[in-house]
Amino acid sequence: MKFGFVLTFIFILAGAVQAASLPCVGTYKVAVNESEPLYFRDGNAQRFIGASQDVLNELAVRTGCRFSVASLNRTRLISELKSFRIDLIVVTIKNPVFDELAGFIPMESIQREALVTVESGSKYKTVADLIKDPQIHFLILPALSVFFTKEESVKLRKEGRFITATSIQNSYEILRRTTQTAVVQGDWVNSYYINTMNLTGNYLRVLDPSKAFEVGIYYRSNIDNQKDLNAIKQALGNMVSDGTWKKITERYGNFKTKKPTRK
Repeated sequence: MKFGFVLTFIFILAGAVQAASLPCVGTYKVAVNESEPLYFRDGNAQRFIGASQDVLNELAVRTGCRFSVASLNRTRLISELKSFRIDLIVVTIKNPVFDELAGFIPMESIQREALVTVESGSKYKTVADLIKDPQIHFLILPALSVFFTKEESVKLRKEGRFITATSIQNSYEILRRTTQTAVVQGDWVNSYYINTMNLTGNYLRVLDPSKAFEVGIYYRSNIDNQKDLNAIKQALGNMVSDGTWKKITERYGNFKTKKPTRK
């Protein structure tokens, strides 16, 4: 009995020490892109899953921060950033538009990859080759063209070769029913839609090792609590170094038609 009491006391003390060691004390409003595989409903359940949600779950455990999620399209997100009504944007690509409005915490550099019809893709070796062909159009999200350099975006807009989709999944739906179009994403996002929309036989992946793009988190530039911000930065770095971020991307890049459930 005495031994059990001592053991219980040790566990309580350990939990108290762990709670006290969590460095974050604030509550932060987080913008997410409500698109698979970033943030979406778990089948018919009410809970949300996805890479963005998984990252937030990890950050909450590792830092003690509390997060409230707001699903915003790109146009409204830019407006909210300008008004300082959003604290964080999770799992997004570094880009010049957001760079003017917020700070950035990098997680990893990735190569871009185009998914195109076999007929189109077989002619090209890189995304840059696709950009040179005036017949190829690229599907992007509203208000922002990520995975393209500034010069490439200017060129493609001038030539009228951007097609705006309402969401990431909508871009793949348009890709499936059109020709001479391409979606440019990271490899694990392409893998998600190849698996869930059965695009394996009719499409070709065109990797572009010549360009690297950073994935990470944007934060409101005037966040008051620098300790909280440092805790978030450290937790993100640890997630990358200990393999947690890789496991998250593999989770959504490798499953088939059934939406994954949290373990």
